[in-house]
Amino acid sequence: MGSGIGGTLLALERSGGELHPSMNLGRGYPFMLGKHAALRREGRFYTTLINSSGGLFCSGGCVLQIKGDLFTQGEGIVGVSVLF
Repeated sequence: MGSGIGGTLLALERSGGELHPSMNLGRGYPFMLGKHAALRREGRFYTTLINSSGGLFCSGGCVLQIKGDLFTQGEGIVGVSVLF
């Protein structure tokens, strides 16, 4: 299990972006395929603290309207690990 805190840069191609505090939590497990190889499965959950009173990427109108205090994301990863 792993976790972290940091910042998330929310940016569009044309804007400079907005930096918000964020945190993540993840868990992974290796399935050994032999003495020197493993199949690794991992899942991670991210949450970013945002201001619920407005939008994101606003300059002459907001590109994204938000209603809430958290922006959440999740990901799943499968890979092969080679052990030396």
